[in-house]
Amino acid sequence: MPIYKASGKVAFLLFAIISTLTIISSQAIAAQNDITFCSDNNYWYPFTYVNDDGEAAGVHVDIVKQAARNLGYNVEFKPMLWQDCLDSARGNLVHGVVTASYKQERAQYMNYPVDAVTAKRSASRVAQVEYIVVVSSDSNYDFKGDLNTLPEPVRVAKGYSIVSTLRESNRKIYESKTGELRNIEKLAKLKSGSVITTPEVYHHLQKDPNFKGLLKSNLFPISSKSYHLTFAKGAPFDASQENAIWDEVARLRDDPKFMGALTEKYLR
Repeated sequence: MPIYKASGKVAFLLFAIISTLTIISSQAIAAQNDITFCSDNNYWYPFTYVNDDGEAAGVHVDIVKQAARNLGYNVEFKPMLWQDCLDSARGNLVHGVVTASYKQERAQYMNYPVDAVTAKRSASRVAQVEYIVVVSSDSNYDFKGDLNTLPEPVRVAKGYSIVSTLRESNRKIYESKTGELRNIEKLAKLKSGSVITTPEVYHHLQKDPNFKGLLKSNLFPISSKSYHLTFAKGAPFDASQENAIWDEVARLRDDPKFMGALTEKYLR
């Protein structure tokens, strides 16, 4: 065989190998930059919820999305039942959760910012969220801090961290798999019991014609919790990558211009 023909075949083979390796390398880099988070599909407005297009939406989603994009990541959000979201993180079916308050049991399968364990107001939080008591407008009840006085049944979304606090009372607790909006609907219809939700959800529904004049709250907080972006233990990110995303989340959260735009978007 002529030498030039053999050399041509070798060159072609080398080109094919290099091209294949380049494609594989590009795919690997792209895969490293792809992040999939799950979020709560309950009506937790304006923090996390599902919009009319069936997509994850809310202030927490937007903060995490922008932080990840600023660092060069491609982000996908999968809204699902809250317990399913936690189970997906536990099974490493997603890279993390948007968002979760700290619980020791959850920390067995998810990474939190270092100060999540001790700080009442974590520096790396996505947001600080309060929980309040909502009752029927026909009720004379005013919450003053004693959980043992809450009107029964006390309705709360299943899997929420506030449930463990409520369980410390002697009240009958009803955990709804269908979320906060369904709880509010029951309260408005039956005019009995109470619903544990956030001031933001309460104020938003006060403007809804379906609930206007049917609900009331004195806005006295049951608790205030830091909510975090968490990473599944099996996610392909090292500590420096996780810390970089948490730092960018905190920067955006404290950016008046960015947060002002989100406030205008969700709390009009």
